[in-house]
Amino acid sequence: PVPHGAHPLWDRDEVHDIYAEWRQVFNQYDPPRVGVAEAWVHPSRRTRYASPAGLGQAFNFDLLEANWRCGEYLRVITDDLADTQQHRASTTWVLSNHDVVRHATRYALPAQDDLSSIGVANAWLLSGGVSPEPDHGLGTQRARAATLLMLALPGSAYLYQGEELGLHEVADIPDDRREDPAF
Repeated sequence: PVPHGAHPLWDRDEVHDIYAEWRQVFNQYDPPRVGVAEAWVHPSRRTRYASPAGLGQAFNFDLLEANWRCGEYLRVITDDLADTQQHRASTTWVLSNHDVVRHATRYALPAQDDLSSIGVANAWLLSGGVSPEPDHGLGTQRARAATLLMLALPGSAYLYQGEELGLHEVADIPDDRREDPAF
């Protein structure tokens, strides 16, 4: 495994010197501007990106990665709030984005003890949305509850386009209609 701060693509200590230069530019505005890092990093590393000397914010994907379990949600929220307070960094909350199956669909799929909700959702997506069969009503209810909780938390909430409508993932798009570069 690559040590924290040394990954060639995802998390390099050297980027923080660049972000400090950007911070000088951001601070020339009135009010100062904020940058947002899309940094899929260990929680202990996120505060460097979100610090007042850095970009100012970093997407927090911990809720996105949490399974639909009260204990997981409580741990993520408690740990993140304590971490950001300790490091005097801002906090953000995210439930879905373009890299994962939408949370309305993840929460509609049956839990499997050997896989995370993201793992179950990825398997569902690879099946063309056929297996396992989602309970869309349950997923919508859970997604609304999770979104309301997220919006009530201190910090910034980021909604993925369509999330405000409770949109589910569409898994059966024909290959010739896909335009996502990752596809």
